[in-house]
Amino acid sequence: MFHSFRTSFSLLLILCGLAACTTTPSASMPNAPSPTSTAVASTAQPLPPTAVPDTPITLTLWLPTGFAPQADNPAYQVLQHQLDDFAQSAEGTPSRIVIKQDHGPGGLLDLLRTASPVAPSVLPDVIALDATDLETAARAGLLKPIGSQLPADLTADLFPFARNLGTLNGELYGLVYSADIEHLVGNPRAGNNATPLPPSWSALLDESQVGNPRRYLFVVGTNGNSISDAVVAHYLSAGGTLTDNNGQPALDEPAVQTLLETYQEAQTKGILPSNLTQLNNSNDIWAAWRGNGNTLVDLTASQFLSVEKRLPDLQYAALPTLTKAAPPIGRGWAYAIVANDPRRQSAALRLLQHLLTPANAGDWTQAAGTPPGRAAALTTWEANAYTGFLRDQLTQAQTAPSAAIMAVVGPPLRKAVEDVLAGRATPAEAAHTAALAVNAAKK
Repeated sequence: MFHSFRTSFSLLLILCGLAACTTTPSASMPNAPSPTSTAVASTAQPLPPTAVPDTPITLTLWLPTGFAPQADNPAYQVLQHQLDDFAQSAEGTPSRIVIKQDHGPGGLLDLLRTASPVAPSVLPDVIALDATDLETAARAGLLKPIGSQLPADLTADLFPFARNLGTLNGELYGLVYSADIEHLVGNPRAGNNATPLPPSWSALLDESQVGNPRRYLFVVGTNGNSISDAVVAHYLSAGGTLTDNNGQPALDEPAVQTLLETYQEAQTKGILPSNLTQLNNSNDIWAAWRGNGNTLVDLTASQFLSVEKRLPDLQYAALPTLTKAAPPIGRGWAYAIVANDPRRQSAALRLLQHLLTPANAGDWTQAAGTPPGRAAALTTWEANAYTGFLRDQLTQAQTAPSAAIMAVVGPPLRKAVEDVLAGRATPAEAAHTAALAVNAAKK
């Protein structure tokens, strides 16, 4: 009886949540019939085509808050125009946008998981998820594998990290439409002879020998004991790895020690501020950086794109190297298919191909101010030095580690950084403790 009550209550919450969502039909929707009910299928593989009456379909898209239908949101306006074009094409269908919270209770993944067993008819045909939630949903069997049904030139054109982000166990489940990476940014020094951004930590540390060293700001971690992409990239540049030969979480003790010794020296020389570990997010970093013209900072490409027109003289460069190159960590949001009905699956696949054409993906990413997941989309951007730099960085980017790996590796690595910068441990001691903690977690 309790189970029945709980299920009914969950369904009520879902339906209430759906009623509160923002829904935006495409321009052609007023003349379109209501969407047909979604059929339920237990298999993860797309069903074979079956004879179905040729009745019109309206696709439903669950999208994050960045697509909110506002007059001052160019990303929404461009997408709506592309949906309208698809609806008017020979093989197209109308679509409607339903906005959900990005994460958390009542968010995209939460409602997808909760509605699937109790209210499948309210599920979307297409959903947008960040890479971490995409993996979770795919593992739970909530998404359809789509790689074999897409043109080879589309999947091959995804940046390597973007293709990896959308793949689980060799199957492609998501198409990354919005990507992001971090890189180094600095204000030019006064005068016409701007000092180049340091290509390595050694160059940055050497600046202290001639006086007036530049500070370097980056997020160490957020959400309590997590570790940031910046620290992960620095650690990998020190020769570290995040997994062992069996794919299990691992920390390389010598690489951790190299990283911590570098951080300690940088702090001693005034390059890393004493309150670095208290700057918990990109907003803290931005506030600390924008008022200091002699400071370097790690910004995401989307952050850089949002300010470059107001600050056209900003310098940019790859992350500083330690013992090897420091490719950025690539992240992104992807479209995935939820629909079970074969006709709806087929229509959703055609829609995704339409949205991810180089021209459409290029137009949308420029409007949204975010890098694309597809390389050909970047060729539609204005050809300039930053676009060329961004292409190189996206091509080299390392796939963001899975949440499962970072849940094991992140906390010990963050504690090691904090202990060294707070003077509670030497780099050797902290590195040894972190490596032991990760190895113990594997046993």
